[in-house]
Formats: sequence, C-alpha cells, structure tokens
Amino acid sequence: MAIVVKRDAKLRQYVLAALIALLSTGCANAQAKKTAAPFLVDSLPVYYQTWEEGEKKTCGTYNAVHILSCDETMEWAGSFTELLKKCALESPPETTHAERVHIVLMVEAERAKKFDAVFSKNPWPGPDRERNGWECSKVSGKVSCKPD
Repeated sequence: MAIVVKRDAKLRQYVLAALIALLSTGCANAQAKKTAAPFLVDSLPVYYQTWEEGEKKTCGTYNAVHILSCDETMEWAGSFTELLKKCALESPPETTHAERVHIVLMVEAERAKKFDAVFSKNPWPGPDRERNGWECSKVSGKVSCKPD
C-alpha cells in the first residue's frame, strides 16, 4: 500500500510540474503576443483624398485586394462609399456585393500612391471578415496604423 501512495505522490508531482510548465509557457506566449513585432508592408497602395503630414485617418484593409483605403466615408466623388454606390448603379443586377467591393478596390488600387506601411498586427482580415479598420498617420513618407 505504501508503494501505491508513493507512486500517486510522484504522479501528482509530475502532473503539477507539467501544469506549471504549461502555464508558464502560456503566460510567455501571451506576453510574446502583446509585444509582437510590427507587420511591415513595402510599397503598399494607399488610397486617399488628401493627407497632410502627421494627420490621422480612418482606413481599411480588405481581403479582396491588398490596399489601404482611407477617407472611405467622406463625401468626395472618389471615396470608397461613393464609388461603391456608383458601381451598384452601373453594374448588372446579378453582381454581388463582394464583386462590387472587389471592383471598387481594383479602381482604388490603380489610383493609389505607394507607401511603406507599418501595422501593429497583420493587416489582412481573416477569411470570415471583409474588412479590418485602422487609425493611420503618415510621417516622413511612411504610413503607420493601429486598429481603430
């Protein structure tokens, strides 16, 4: 009987040591995620109306086309919202919303200027999302973005 107790005690010690190791690793991973390196994108097409040095803008990245689209809801003929309305009016009725978004993003990409960009995390939405929102600023010819 004493042998069984010793085995159970050793098993408990082993399980406790394994749990401590797992928890320590989990905490280290959580800390690593908090301090993850920025996500750099070279020569990213950035679409906007005007952008002064240091000015903050609300922007979006999409799955359809790798572009940073800014000034999306502003009332100017080239804004994402206005281009999407125009596309909805001019495209065949069977065109889906996703197809119209893709068309608008392709138009924006053709008109965009290219900048090196730094994001605080991966800028591209997962397959279950159409758009990621960002608060971005332009300093010294580089764009820097964090989630909005």
